[in-house]
Amino acid sequence: MTEAIFNNWIGLFGLIAGVILAGTAMFLGRRSSKKKRGLDERYHYLMSNAKAVSWNITFVVILIAWALVILFEGISVSFFILTGIYVLHCLSLILSAAYFSRHGG
Repeated sequence: MTEAIFNNWIGLFGLIAGVILAGTAMFLGRRSSKKKRGLDERYHYLMSNAKAVSWNITFVVILIAWALVILFEGISVSFFILTGIYVLHCLSLILSAAYFSRHGG
């Protein structure tokens, strides 16, 4: 196994470990908040607004990253990966908006 492949595996392991650690922290935090009755209407209002702003910022970041990939790498695998992320981002917004407009918030 070459050093580059080994480093890729270490990076992938770090990514997976980070996701597991973040998920555990989120689970324990929510469990603690439920016990303290911290998940009230105010919490849901704040989280909804925070997610909306984060969604808009992510949209801009994807567009900037897309432009940078085109400038520095041209039309390559990175371009198509970012294009796929952008399309999924837009589709999930469309589908969630349609769902919540039909079923209420």
